[in-house]
Amino acid sequence: MPALAGAEDTLGVANHAVLLTNSRGDPQIERDHIDQMAARGVDGLLILGGETDARPPIKPNTALGIPIVYVYAPSTNPNDSSITVDNVQAGQAAINHLLGQGRTHIAILAGPEYYAATKDRVNGAEQAMAAAGLRFSAPTRYGNWHESWGRVATNLLIESGEQVDGLYCLNDMLARGAIESFLEHGIRVPEDVAVIGHDNWSVTATECRIPITTFDNNMREMGRKAARMLLSAIKGHPQRGMTLMDCSLIIRESSVSKR
Repeated sequence: MPALAGAEDTLGVANHAVLLTNSRGDPQIERDHIDQMAARGVDGLLILGGETDARPPIKPNTALGIPIVYVYAPSTNPNDSSITVDNVQAGQAAINHLLGQGRTHIAILAGPEYYAATKDRVNGAEQAMAAAGLRFSAPTRYGNWHESWGRVATNLLIESGEQVDGLYCLNDMLARGAIESFLEHGIRVPEDVAVIGHDNWSVTATECRIPITTFDNNMREMGRKAARMLLSAIKGHPQRGMTLMDCSLIIRESSVSKR
């Protein structure tokens, strides 16, 4: 849990101990845990979500006025303190990287359409393509986040005959499946098609036939920054609204051709 480790880095230096609970995505368990934390007299709360989809804020009578910072999954209340990744920036950077490699026939392979991360990354990619005066060479294909969908969607792309020399996959599992499909069809990566993923999952992105160019969400640094925001709020200086952190492009062999 890199975000938790980052928070501990900062809070430990400030002589604050960290108590950890896991609500397992259950709102009632979350409320119970917050009540227990409040009863212990904690100074502040970091609420860490598993997705970037906005979540309802903690009810005031539950938190009892304790400073709160929402991490990764932002609060729907714009007056709350939230920090998450800038997925629009990631989408823009992905396309700009492909364009920088001379790729102009680009397509997107995505997970579920309803996720905020999906919408934001696609939005950023569309902005970058429009700025370059280009259109995507194939419709965005939405599915799940699994490697198997990466294979299936890429097979469909190949069978369609649509000309593609750059593929932006919205996570590393999709990218891995796409690469395997291309290779099985005799299509070279990155010489024929450059591929980009997202998340920088080390096992997926590096332990494969062609290491994947991807984006790191910088979760440990996000945890550090969230902790600094919480310490400031504890001192009476909350940072209201949304704080967005850039994702870092990690360039590997899947997108950089020697040609």
